[in-house]
Amino acid sequence: MHKVDIAGYKTVEYASCIEELSTAEFMFMMKLLVMQQAGEITIEYFRFMLTMKLLNIKKTVKYYNMPEDKRELVHDNINRLVETIDSFYEYEEENGKLVKKLNLKWIKQMVPRIGRLVGPQDALTNCTFYEYKEAYGRYMQYVDTQDAELIDELIAILYRPRILAYGLRSRLARTLVDERESFTPRSNPKKLAERIKMVKDQPMHVKTAVFTWFTNCVEYLRTGCPVIDGKEINLALLFTQAKEGDKEQAGIGLTGVIYSLAESGVFGNVTETGNTNLYDILVRLYQVKTDFDAMKAKTPKSHDEN
Repeated sequence: MHKVDIAGYKTVEYASCIEELSTAEFMFMMKLLVMQQAGEITIEYFRFMLTMKLLNIKKTVKYYNMPEDKRELVHDNINRLVETIDSFYEYEEENGKLVKKLNLKWIKQMVPRIGRLVGPQDALTNCTFYEYKEAYGRYMQYVDTQDAELIDELIAILYRPRILAYGLRSRLARTLVDERESFTPRSNPKKLAERIKMVKDQPMHVKTAVFTWFTNCVEYLRTGCPVIDGKEINLALLFTQAKEGDKEQAGIGLTGVIYSLAESGVFGNVTETGNTNLYDILVRLYQVKTDFDAMKAKTPKSHDEN
C-alpha cells in the first residue's frame, strides 16, 4: 500500500497494485482501461482519474472558488501523486526494448459477483475439473475466433447462482462447500442458457475483467507453483513436453485426462472424476509425472540410445 502524508495532519493509504484494490476501485479501473484501449481517453487521463479515485479526491465548490495560483498548486500536488501509479506498471521486453505496461497479471478474485451470480475463488481453487475443462474450451475457441459470445459462455460457466441454504450446508459439511450451484455434464442446459443471457447484458469492462483473470489463471496453472498442503507444487512440469503451438497438448488434453484418470479409478468413474476439484486432479497428475520421471531416470539407457 502507498502512504501519503497530506498537509502534515493526515496520512492516507491507497492501493499500490491491482490485488490491493477494493472491488469498486477495481471496476472503476477496468472501466477506464477499456475506454483507454478503445482510444476514448488517453493514458495520462487514465492515470489521473485512477489517482483521483484511489485518493478519493473530488472537485468541490471550494476548489472552484480558489484563486488561480492555489488551483495550480493543487494540480502540481495531484500530478506528483499520479507518479505513484507507476507501481501498477512493469517493464516488459518488446522488440528488444523495455516497454512500461500496466501489470494485469492478478489471480485474486476481484469480481466475486456479477448480479446474483457468484464467481469462483482465487486462482479457480474451488473449480471442478469438468468446470475448468468447459471454460478452458471456450477460452481456446475465443483465442482462435475472437467470437465475443464465447466470453459470455465462459463467464456463465464460472459464475452461477448461490446454492440454497448455503450457510447451513457449510456449517454441517465436514469440508468446504462451494457457494455456487454445481455444474456437471448432467446440469440442465437451459440454466446455462439463462446465465449466458444474463452475462450478455453486462458492461464490457466487467467481461474484460473476468476474461483477463481467467487468462491469468490458465497461465498460473501452466507456470505457477501453488502451495498445496504446505508443499510447493511446480505445475509447469505438466506442460514441459507440450509442443509449441499445440493447444491441446498445452491444455494437457483435458478431456483425455478425465477418461485416463477414470480408467485408473483414483477419483471414481468419468462423472466423478470430472466433478473432482481441479487442484486435486493437478496434484495427482503431478505425482504421476514426477514418479514417471524418477523411474525413467533410474532406467539404464539402451546401447541404441547412447
